[in-house]
Amino acid sequence: MSNPPWSQYKGLINGLSDDNHYRSEIEKLQKIIGKQAIQVEILKKNGRATGDKIEAVEMLKGLGYKVKDDCIAVGISRSSYYLGRRKETTEKGASFRDRNCLEKIKEIKT
Repeated sequence: MSNPPWSQYKGLINGLSDDNHYRSEIEKLQKIIGKQAIQVEILKKNGRATGDKIEAVEMLKGLGYKVKDDCIAVGISRSSYYLGRRKETTEKGASFRDRNCLEKIKEIKT
């Protein structure tokens, strides 16, 4: 029994399937490198204050990164991030309430 005529190309056929596997692996690695490059650029612009770090996490989060990974990259704990966000939210709320209160005082005064 003789070998089929394509058997001499078996190595090439297997090589093509391996090539596709390597291409997909290369694409995955390129995505990882791209994400890390973005993180590095944001970190270069980032200051050392916690508020700056929270802002950097917000930017990374907006780009689709996980908060856990962002906090590690920036160098703050997740609890610090969430605490900082909560303080910021309450401060904004307080200033809004203060403005409403001042407007009411002005109305009563006039």
